[in-house]
Amino acid sequence: MERLLKNKMFREACGEGEVGRQRARRMVGARGESVVALLGRVREIWGGVEGWFGEVVGLSAGDIEKVRVVLVDKVWDEDR
Repeated sequence: MERLLKNKMFREACGEGEVGRQRARRMVGARGESVVALLGRVREIWGGVEGWFGEVVGLSAGDIEKVRVVLVDKVWDEDR
């Protein structure tokens, strides 16, 4: 949680001080079923996480591929 609070983008989006701390606490403590529901909604609206990164965050296809490699391929390889 402290890592989130040190992140400038998190502070700008979620606030500083106690407000930011409460929001970070909620993010870190998300229940599994809440994460699954969120991912289902992202799939319904944007066709998946890649669509969300492109349409909402504004990443290019190349940037999305870089994120995928780090978050999917690297983690997948480490879990094997």
